[in-house]
Amino acid sequence: MITVNFSITDLLAVMEFAGKNDTRFYLNGVRLEVGADFNNGRMAGRIDATNGHILVACALDSEDITVVDEESKLRELIMDIASLKRFVKKPRAKDRDECQFVITGETVHYIDQNNPSVLFPIDVIDGRYPDTLRVLKSAFMSDNIADNFNPTSAEYLQVIGKVTKLFTTNSNIHGDGIAPIIHAKESGHNLIQIAHRPDVVMIAMGCRVDQSELHKDVPYWLERDLMDETDHSDTGT
Repeated sequence: MITVNFSITDLLAVMEFAGKNDTRFYLNGVRLEVGADFNNGRMAGRIDATNGHILVACALDSEDITVVDEESKLRELIMDIASLKRFVKKPRAKDRDECQFVITGETVHYIDQNNPSVLFPIDVIDGRYPDTLRVLKSAFMSDNIADNFNPTSAEYLQVIGKVTKLFTTNSNIHGDGIAPIIHAKESGHNLIQIAHRPDVVMIAMGCRVDQSELHKDVPYWLERDLMDETDHSDTGT
């Protein structure tokens, strides 16, 4: 058995990235992956989700993961988004913002630490999840775009704004400091990070938009010198 501790609010943010009734059924879930770090042997992992257009990954460190017995330490499960929505509820102001996943073999249960005696069964999707690690590494290694645009769907920008607020709920960031930091990449990705949350990385894929009429210099209509027409030299006044 393996247990994984996580923030309920962070989990709600991650769930926003999962597919919804996607024909690629494996996208309709949140992927939980844990195992022993090859470099030091300590347990580590990620929780991530993608709908094929936007992606989020959150780090899991050794203190988040407990191996209770000697079974295989490597686990990769796709947790059904509908199942998660049934049981994961936004914590109230007085509640603990903590939850736990209990993995036994190929099954997983969800525990809200505000009611730790109840184990909610989470459906597991049988499928092959996209190689999100390759996408994330590609975005980081790709050069930034200096003199070009990288269009992003307004729908997905709304999601990025919403989850940025969720990811900063338990921080001391307020007001204008709650801002996603977006790096447009040559690879076509928009790599998104949040100040004081180095354990969270997001990606929004660029989309195809007609850019032929976009301004790269000051628009002509901003150069207009507006005045009272009675002051115009052609009037003779």
